[in-house]
Amino acid sequence: MNRKSVLIIIYLFIQGIIHNLGHPVTPSLVNALEIKDYMFGLFLLQCPLDLW
Repeated sequence: MNRKSVLIIIYLFIQGIIHNLGHPVTPSLVNALEIKDYMFGLFLLQCPLDLW
């Protein structure tokens, strides 16, 4: 692989980690804002759709 391909893979890996840091916070946020429980599922569904 050339240098550009390696840099893109590293960038996407770091981006994936950063995007997934929000997942542990989501249940606490839903509880703190007193949002209905089913909304957590919708928020979790929205995360991969945002990257698509």
